[in-house]
Formats: sequence, structure tokens, C-alpha cells
Amino acid sequence: MKYCILLVLLLFAHQLLSAQQIRVVTYDSLAHTIYNKSDTTYVLHFFATWCIPCMNELPIIISYDKQHTAARYKLVLVSLDPSNTAIQNLQAVISKLDITNTIYVLQDSNANDWISKVDPKWSGAIPATLFINQHIAFRKFIAEPVTLQSLTKILKNKYD
Repeated sequence: MKYCILLVLLLFAHQLLSAQQIRVVTYDSLAHTIYNKSDTTYVLHFFATWCIPCMNELPIIISYDKQHTAARYKLVLVSLDPSNTAIQNLQAVISKLDITNTIYVLQDSNANDWISKVDPKWSGAIPATLFINQHIAFRKFIAEPVTLQSLTKILKNKYD
């Protein structure tokens, strides 16, 4: 009986910790965090759990991030999953890939507005990644899957 209670408590604690890694936000609240004048380069990675190319590249991005913990950039995972399935699907991905980063679930009904704010040429197709550092006026947008080589090339000159 003690083991059953302990198991239930451990499962509950795991779900609670996973839920704390997931924040539902609007674009305005996400932009407030990202578009500041700090010397941090933000890597905003837009993805969804239903997107096969997204899920194929996510392990590459997570692995790169874990190998470069001393770098002065911050990986920001932005999920475009529908709100009715986002939490459950993202918890499974967090567990599978051992993600420690906070994942922002972007729930903003005015997609045509915020997509053009991310990049005027972006169609909204995912995966997509925005590299931005307001302090040094650095901005690069990639509207396709990123590779280990492209991540290294973009970030190496900045922080490695």
C-alpha cells in the first residue's frame, strides 16, 4: 500500500513539474520578454507536436542547447499546438526529450498580425526559428528546419 501511494505521489509530482514548464501566452506577452535590450540572444523556435519536420528537428535543437549551457543565448520553445491538446502533447515531448526549457504555448487569435511581426516574409509555416539580440541589432529568421550546422554557424560567432 505504501508503494502504491508513493508511486501516485511521484507521478503527480512529475506532472506538476512538467506543467510548470508550459506557459500559455499571447504574442504580446511573449514579445515583451523577447524584445528587450539585454545582451542575450534569444532563439525562438516555433513548432508544433503534430508537425513531423518539427519533431524531427527538436531533438537537434535540444541537444545543441544542452551542450552549450555556458553560452549567452536563451532557447525559447514556442508551441503552436491547439490549446485543447497542447498540455498533454507537450508533456509527452518534455518527458521523451528530457526538455528543461520552458515551453510557451502561443494562443493568439490574430495570427496574421503576430506572424508578420515575427518576420514580414514569414508565411506562418513551421518549423521556423528566429535568432534575435536587440542589444547588438542582430536578427536572423529561418523559415525551414534548422540543422546542427546552421545552429553552430549562427551562434558560434556570437558566443562559443
